[in-house]
Amino acid sequence: MILKHVAEDFKVEELLNQELSLQEFKDCKHSYALFKVVKKNLSTFEAVKILSSKLRVNPKSVSFAGLKDKKAVTSQFFTIKNYSRSIKRFDFKSNEAWLKAKLQGFVNKQLKPGMISLNKFEIVVRNLSEKKANIAIDKHQALITPNYFDEQRFSDLNINIGEALVKKQFLKARELLGIDKHNALQSLNKYNKQLLRFFVNSFQSFAWNYALTNTLQECCKTLNIDFYTIKYSKHFFVFPKRFNKDWVLIQGLLPGFGYDSEFENLLENALQSIEARCFITSFDKHLRSFLTTQGLSFESFIIKSVSGISCEAQPRQLFVKPLDFKIQFFKDEVFNNWKALLEFKLPSGCYATIIAKQLFG
Repeated sequence: MILKHVAEDFKVEELLNQELSLQEFKDCKHSYALFKVVKKNLSTFEAVKILSSKLRVNPKSVSFAGLKDKKAVTSQFFTIKNYSRSIKRFDFKSNEAWLKAKLQGFVNKQLKPGMISLNKFEIVVRNLSEKKANIAIDKHQALITPNYFDEQRFSDLNINIGEALVKKQFLKARELLGIDKHNALQSLNKYNKQLLRFFVNSFQSFAWNYALTNTLQECCKTLNIDFYTIKYSKHFFVFPKRFNKDWVLIQGLLPGFGYDSEFENLLENALQSIEARCFITSFDKHLRSFLTTQGLSFESFIIKSVSGISCEAQPRQLFVKPLDFKIQFFKDEVFNNWKALLEFKLPSGCYATIIAKQLFG
Protein backbone atom coordinates (compact mmCIF):
# COMPACT_ATOMS: atom_id res chain seq x y z
CA MET A 1 0.00 0.00 0.00
CA ILE A 2 1.32 3.43 -0.95
CA LEU A 3 -0.40 6.63 0.17
CA LYS A 4 0.37 10.09 -1.22
CA HIS A 5 2.67 8.94 -4.01
CA VAL A 6 1.98 12.41 -5.40
CA ALA A 7 0.13 15.28 -3.77
CA GLU A 8 -2.79 14.87 -6.19
CA ASP A 9 -3.43 11.41 -4.71
CA PHE A 10 -4.78 13.07 -1.56
CA LYS A 11 -7.49 15.71 -1.93
CA VAL A 12 -9.40 17.32 0.93
CA GLU A 13 -12.21 19.88 0.88
CA GLU A 14 -13.32 21.61 4.06
CA LEU A 15 -17.09 22.00 4.54
CA LEU A 16 -18.15 24.73 6.98
CA ASN A 17 -21.12 24.27 9.28
CA GLN A 18 -24.17 26.53 9.30
CA GLU A 19 -22.55 28.84 11.86
CA LEU A 20 -20.68 30.49 8.97
CA SER A 21 -23.09 29.92 6.10
CA LEU A 22 -22.15 31.79 2.92
CA GLN A 23 -25.75 33.02 2.65
CA GLU A 24 -25.15 35.16 5.74
CA PHE A 25 -22.40 37.24 4.13
CA LYS A 26 -23.64 40.77 3.57
CA ASP A 27 -20.95 43.44 3.57
CA CYS A 28 -17.52 44.38 4.89
CA LYS A 29 -18.85 46.00 8.08
CA HIS A 30 -18.38 42.71 9.90
CA SER A 31 -15.08 42.20 11.63
CA TYR A 32 -13.64 39.13 9.85
CA ALA A 33 -12.83 38.54 6.19
CA LEU A 34 -13.29 34.96 5.06
CA PHE A 35 -10.79 33.63 2.50
CA LYS A 36 -11.00 30.28 0.74
CA VAL A 37 -7.55 28.84 0.10
CA VAL A 38 -6.71 25.96 -2.23
CA LYS A 39 -3.12 24.78 -1.81
CA LYS A 40 -0.68 22.04 -2.74
CA ASN A 41 2.38 20.84 -0.80
CA LEU A 42 1.91 23.46 1.91
CA SER A 43 1.01 22.99 5.56
CA THR A 44 -1.72 25.09 7.16
CA PHE A 45 0.88 27.06 9.12
CA GLU A 46 2.84 27.73 5.92
CA ALA A 47 -0.40 28.95 4.34
CA VAL A 48 -0.86 31.38 7.26
CA LYS A 49 2.62 32.84 6.61
CA ILE A 50 1.85 33.29 2.89
CA LEU A 51 -1.56 34.85 3.58
CA SER A 52 -0.17 37.31 6.13
CA SER A 53 2.70 38.26 3.82
CA LYS A 54 0.65 38.69 0.64
CA LEU A 55 -2.23 40.48 2.37
CA ARG A 56 0.12 42.50 4.60
CA VAL A 57 -1.60 41.55 7.87
CA ASN A 58 -0.31 40.35 11.22
CA PRO A 59 -0.11 36.52 11.29
CA LYS A 60 -1.88 36.63 14.68
CA SER A 61 -4.98 38.02 12.95
CA VAL A 62 -5.28 34.91 10.74
CA SER A 63 -7.38 32.03 12.08
CA PHE A 64 -8.49 28.63 10.82
CA ALA A 65 -10.73 25.81 11.97
CA GLY A 66 -8.54 22.79 11.26
CA LEU A 67 -5.16 21.59 10.07
CA LYS A 68 -4.75 20.06 6.62
CA ASP A 69 -2.10 17.69 5.27
CA LYS A 70 0.97 19.18 3.61
CA LYS A 71 1.55 16.60 0.86
CA ALA A 72 -1.93 16.98 -0.61
CA VAL A 73 -4.22 19.26 -2.56
CA THR A 74 -6.46 20.85 0.06
CA SER A 75 -9.21 23.44 0.25
CA GLN A 76 -9.82 25.27 3.51
CA PHE A 77 -11.03 28.57 4.97
CA PHE A 78 -9.25 31.29 6.93
CA THR A 79 -10.62 34.37 8.70
CA ILE A 80 -8.67 37.61 9.03
CA LYS A 81 -9.59 40.06 11.76
CA ASN A 82 -10.32 43.68 10.79
CA TYR A 83 -9.26 43.18 7.18
CA SER A 84 -9.46 46.43 5.23
CA ARG A 85 -7.09 45.83 2.29
CA SER A 86 -8.26 45.92 -1.31
CA ILE A 87 -6.68 42.57 -2.24
CA LYS A 88 -9.47 40.07 -2.91
CA ARG A 89 -7.50 37.25 -4.49
CA PHE A 90 -3.93 36.20 -5.23
CA ASP A 91 -1.87 33.23 -6.45
CA PHE A 92 1.41 31.96 -5.02
CA LYS A 93 3.84 29.43 -6.50
CA SER A 94 7.20 28.09 -5.35
CA ASN A 95 8.69 24.98 -7.00
CA GLU A 96 6.18 22.15 -6.46
CA ALA A 97 4.05 24.16 -4.03
CA TRP A 98 1.23 26.56 -4.93
CA LEU A 99 -1.63 28.40 -3.27
CA LYS A 100 -4.73 30.21 -4.56
CA ALA A 101 -6.63 32.52 -2.21
CA LYS A 102 -9.98 34.23 -2.82
CA LEU A 103 -12.07 36.47 -0.56
CA GLN A 104 -15.52 34.93 0.01
CA GLY A 105 -17.08 37.73 2.06
CA PHE A 106 -17.24 39.00 5.63
CA VAL A 107 -18.47 37.31 8.78
CA ASN A 108 -18.87 38.35 12.40
CA LYS A 109 -17.13 35.31 13.88
CA GLN A 110 -13.54 34.14 13.95
CA LEU A 111 -12.91 30.66 12.59
CA LYS A 112 -12.02 28.15 15.29
CA PRO A 113 -12.12 24.38 15.84
CA GLY A 114 -15.67 23.06 15.75
CA MET A 115 -16.81 25.25 12.86
CA ILE A 116 -16.12 22.55 10.26
CA SER A 117 -19.03 20.19 9.76
CA LEU A 118 -17.16 17.68 7.59
CA ASN A 119 -14.06 17.15 5.48
CA LYS A 120 -14.60 15.62 2.04
CA PHE A 121 -11.84 13.30 0.82
CA GLU A 122 -10.71 11.81 -2.48
CA ILE A 123 -7.77 9.46 -1.92
CA VAL A 124 -5.83 7.25 -4.30
CA VAL A 125 -4.17 4.25 -2.64
CA ARG A 126 -1.55 2.63 -4.90
CA ASN A 127 0.38 -0.61 -5.34
CA LEU A 128 -2.36 -2.93 -4.09
CA SER A 129 -2.33 -6.65 -4.72
CA GLU A 130 -5.50 -8.30 -5.98
CA LYS A 131 -5.82 -10.04 -2.60
CA LYS A 132 -5.69 -6.71 -0.71
CA ALA A 133 -8.28 -5.26 -3.07
CA ASN A 134 -10.67 -8.18 -2.51
CA ILE A 135 -10.29 -8.00 1.28
CA ALA A 136 -11.03 -4.26 1.20
CA ILE A 137 -14.21 -4.87 -0.80
CA ASP A 138 -15.48 -7.11 2.02
CA LYS A 139 -14.34 -4.75 4.79
CA HIS A 140 -15.91 -1.56 3.48
CA GLN A 141 -19.47 -2.86 3.65
CA ALA A 142 -19.67 -2.13 7.38
CA LEU A 143 -16.67 0.15 7.83
CA ILE A 144 -16.22 1.59 11.32
CA THR A 145 -12.80 2.75 12.45
CA PRO A 146 -11.15 3.60 15.77
CA ASN A 147 -10.74 7.38 15.85
CA TYR A 148 -6.94 7.47 16.06
CA PHE A 149 -4.71 10.43 15.32
CA ASP A 150 -2.35 9.46 12.51
CA GLU A 151 1.35 9.92 11.79
CA GLN A 152 1.12 13.46 10.41
CA ARG A 153 -0.03 14.67 13.84
CA PHE A 154 3.32 13.60 15.28
CA SER A 155 5.79 14.70 12.60
CA ASP A 156 9.10 16.38 13.42
CA LEU A 157 9.38 17.16 17.15
CA ASN A 158 5.71 17.94 17.80
CA ILE A 159 5.25 15.47 20.68
CA ASN A 160 8.62 16.32 22.25
CA ILE A 161 7.88 20.05 22.30
CA GLY A 162 4.35 19.46 23.60
CA GLU A 163 5.63 17.15 26.34
CA ALA A 164 8.23 19.73 27.41
CA LEU A 165 5.56 22.44 27.63
CA VAL A 166 3.16 20.27 29.66
CA LYS A 167 6.01 19.27 32.01
CA LYS A 168 6.96 22.97 32.35
CA GLN A 169 10.41 22.22 30.92
CA PHE A 170 10.53 25.59 29.20
CA LEU A 171 14.28 25.61 28.57
CA LYS A 172 13.98 22.29 26.76
CA ALA A 173 10.99 23.53 24.75
CA ARG A 174 12.94 26.64 23.77
CA GLU A 175 15.92 24.54 22.66
CA LEU A 176 13.72 22.21 20.60
CA LEU A 177 12.12 25.23 18.93
CA GLY A 178 15.52 26.83 18.32
CA ILE A 179 14.51 30.23 19.69
CA ASP A 180 16.12 32.90 21.93
CA LYS A 181 18.45 31.30 24.48
CA HIS A 182 18.42 34.14 27.01
CA ASN A 183 14.88 34.16 28.39
CA ALA A 184 12.87 31.02 27.74
CA LEU A 185 9.50 32.22 29.11
CA GLN A 186 9.71 35.59 27.42
CA SER A 187 10.57 33.92 24.11
CA LEU A 188 7.73 31.38 24.43
CA ASN A 189 5.20 34.09 25.29
CA LYS A 190 6.16 35.92 22.09
CA TYR A 191 5.97 32.74 19.98
CA ASN A 192 2.97 31.86 17.76
CA LYS A 193 0.35 30.67 20.28
CA GLN A 194 -1.58 28.64 17.72
CA LEU A 195 1.58 26.69 16.98
CA LEU A 196 2.50 26.19 20.66
CA ARG A 197 -1.01 24.96 21.37
CA PHE A 198 -0.71 22.59 18.41
CA PHE A 199 2.40 21.06 20.04
CA VAL A 200 0.51 20.54 23.31
CA ASN A 201 -2.39 19.05 21.31
CA SER A 202 0.08 16.62 19.68
CA PHE A 203 1.05 15.34 23.12
CA GLN A 204 -2.64 15.05 24.04
CA SER A 205 -3.22 13.12 20.82
CA PHE A 206 -0.44 10.65 21.55
CA ALA A 207 -1.92 10.01 25.00
CA TRP A 208 -5.31 9.41 23.32
CA ASN A 209 -3.83 6.90 20.86
CA TYR A 210 -2.03 5.05 23.65
CA ALA A 211 -5.22 4.76 25.72
CA LEU A 212 -7.40 3.73 22.77
CA THR A 213 -4.91 1.10 21.55
CA ASN A 214 -4.58 -0.50 24.97
CA THR A 215 -8.34 -0.34 25.62
CA LEU A 216 -9.11 -2.10 22.34
CA GLN A 217 -6.57 -4.81 23.07
CA GLU A 218 -8.04 -5.39 26.51
CA CYS A 219 -11.70 -5.34 25.45
CA CYS A 220 -11.15 -7.48 22.34
CA LYS A 221 -9.46 -10.15 24.46
CA THR A 222 -12.26 -10.01 27.04
CA LEU A 223 -14.96 -10.40 24.39
CA ASN A 224 -12.98 -12.88 22.23
CA ILE A 225 -12.85 -10.50 19.27
CA ASP A 226 -9.99 -11.03 16.82
CA PHE A 227 -7.89 -7.97 15.97
CA TYR A 228 -4.80 -7.02 13.99
CA THR A 229 -2.14 -4.38 14.59
CA ILE A 230 -0.36 -1.87 12.34
CA LYS A 231 2.82 -0.13 13.50
CA TYR A 232 3.49 3.56 13.22
CA SER A 233 6.52 5.60 14.32
CA LYS A 234 5.38 6.21 17.90
CA HIS A 235 3.43 3.05 18.81
CA PHE A 236 0.92 0.83 16.98
CA PHE A 237 -2.75 0.79 16.04
CA VAL A 238 -5.21 -1.97 16.98
CA PHE A 239 -8.09 -2.72 14.59
CA PRO A 240 -10.84 -5.16 15.68
CA LYS A 241 -12.08 -7.56 13.00
CA ARG A 242 -15.62 -6.89 14.21
CA PHE A 243 -17.12 -4.23 16.45
CA ASN A 244 -19.34 -4.53 19.47
CA LYS A 245 -22.52 -2.60 18.62
CA ASP A 246 -22.39 -0.65 21.88
CA TRP A 247 -18.93 0.78 21.20
CA VAL A 248 -19.85 2.80 18.15
CA LEU A 249 -21.48 5.83 19.81
CA ILE A 250 -19.13 6.06 22.79
CA GLN A 251 -17.27 9.29 23.45
CA GLY A 252 -13.91 9.49 25.16
CA LEU A 253 -12.01 12.49 26.46
CA LEU A 254 -8.73 13.98 25.38
CA PRO A 255 -6.68 14.56 28.55
CA GLY A 256 -6.65 18.08 29.97
CA PHE A 257 -7.67 20.10 33.00
CA GLY A 258 -11.26 19.54 34.09
CA TYR A 259 -11.01 15.90 33.01
CA ASP A 260 -12.36 14.36 36.23
CA SER A 261 -15.61 16.34 36.27
CA GLU A 262 -16.07 15.75 32.53
CA PHE A 263 -15.49 12.02 32.99
CA GLU A 264 -18.24 11.85 35.62
CA ASN A 265 -20.63 13.50 33.13
CA LEU A 266 -19.47 11.09 30.45
CA LEU A 267 -20.31 8.08 32.59
CA GLU A 268 -23.69 9.53 33.56
CA ASN A 269 -24.58 10.03 29.89
CA ALA A 270 -23.07 6.77 28.68
CA LEU A 271 -25.06 3.95 27.18
CA GLN A 272 -26.29 1.66 29.92
CA SER A 273 -24.81 -1.52 28.49
CA ILE A 274 -22.08 -3.20 30.48
CA GLU A 275 -19.82 -3.37 27.43
CA ALA A 276 -20.01 0.39 26.80
CA ARG A 277 -19.37 1.35 30.40
CA CYS A 278 -16.51 -1.14 30.67
CA PHE A 279 -14.95 0.32 27.53
CA ILE A 280 -15.11 3.88 28.90
CA THR A 281 -13.72 2.77 32.28
CA SER A 282 -10.86 0.90 30.59
CA PHE A 283 -10.03 3.93 28.43
CA ASP A 284 -9.95 6.12 31.54
CA LYS A 285 -7.66 3.63 33.30
CA HIS A 286 -5.14 3.51 30.45
CA LEU A 287 -5.17 7.29 30.01
CA ARG A 288 -4.43 7.83 33.70
CA SER A 289 -1.72 5.15 33.54
CA PHE A 290 -0.03 6.93 30.63
CA LEU A 291 0.04 10.25 32.48
CA THR A 292 1.26 8.64 35.69
CA THR A 293 4.25 7.07 33.93
CA GLN A 294 5.05 10.55 32.57
CA GLY A 295 4.86 12.07 36.05
CA LEU A 296 1.82 14.12 35.02
CA SER A 297 -1.78 14.72 36.03
CA PHE A 298 -4.70 16.27 34.18
CA GLU A 299 -3.97 19.58 35.89
CA SER A 300 -0.53 19.53 34.21
CA PHE A 301 -2.28 20.84 31.09
CA ILE A 302 -2.79 24.16 32.87
CA ILE A 303 0.28 26.09 31.70
CA LYS A 304 0.04 29.47 33.42
CA SER A 305 3.57 30.62 32.59
CA VAL A 306 2.84 30.72 28.83
CA SER A 307 -0.46 32.43 28.12
CA GLY A 308 -3.01 30.96 25.76
CA ILE A 309 -1.79 27.35 25.53
CA SER A 310 -3.51 25.62 28.46
CA CYS A 311 -5.64 22.72 27.20
CA GLU A 312 -8.89 21.56 28.74
CA ALA A 313 -10.36 18.07 28.43
CA GLN A 314 -12.21 17.67 25.14
CA PRO A 315 -14.79 15.05 24.09
CA ARG A 316 -13.95 12.97 21.02
CA GLN A 317 -15.74 10.06 19.40
CA LEU A 318 -13.89 6.80 20.03
CA PHE A 319 -15.11 5.36 16.71
CA VAL A 320 -16.19 6.95 13.44
CA LYS A 321 -18.10 5.75 10.40
CA PRO A 322 -17.21 7.47 7.10
CA LEU A 323 -20.17 9.05 5.30
CA ASP A 324 -21.08 8.60 1.62
CA PHE A 325 -18.29 6.03 1.25
CA LYS A 326 -17.40 4.89 -2.29
CA ILE A 327 -14.56 2.69 -3.47
CA GLN A 328 -13.40 1.95 -7.03
CA PHE A 329 -10.46 -0.08 -8.30
CA PHE A 330 -8.30 0.58 -11.36
CA LYS A 331 -5.05 -0.62 -12.82
CA ASP A 332 -2.15 1.29 -11.26
CA GLU A 333 -0.19 2.84 -14.12
CA VAL A 334 2.74 3.68 -11.81
CA PHE A 335 3.38 0.41 -9.96
CA ASN A 336 1.87 -2.10 -12.40
CA ASN A 337 -0.56 -3.32 -9.76
CA TRP A 338 -3.99 -2.19 -8.55
CA LYS A 339 -5.02 1.18 -7.12
CA ALA A 340 -8.12 2.25 -5.24
CA LEU A 341 -10.00 5.54 -5.38
CA LEU A 342 -11.71 6.24 -2.05
CA GLU A 343 -14.34 8.96 -1.69
CA PHE A 344 -15.96 9.75 1.66
CA LYS A 345 -16.61 12.39 4.31
CA LEU A 346 -15.43 12.50 7.91
CA PRO A 347 -16.11 14.80 10.86
CA SER A 348 -13.47 17.43 11.57
CA GLY A 349 -10.42 16.06 13.40
CA CYS A 350 -10.73 12.52 12.00
CA TYR A 351 -7.92 11.10 9.86
CA ALA A 352 -8.67 9.73 6.40
CA THR A 353 -5.32 7.92 6.34
CA ILE A 354 -6.55 5.72 9.21
CA ILE A 355 -9.44 4.58 7.00
CA ALA A 356 -6.97 3.61 4.27
CA LYS A 357 -4.72 1.77 6.74
CA GLN A 358 -7.64 -0.15 8.18
CA LEU A 359 -8.79 -1.22 4.71
CA PHE A 360 -5.41 -2.12 3.19
CA GLY A 361 -2.95 -2.41 6.09
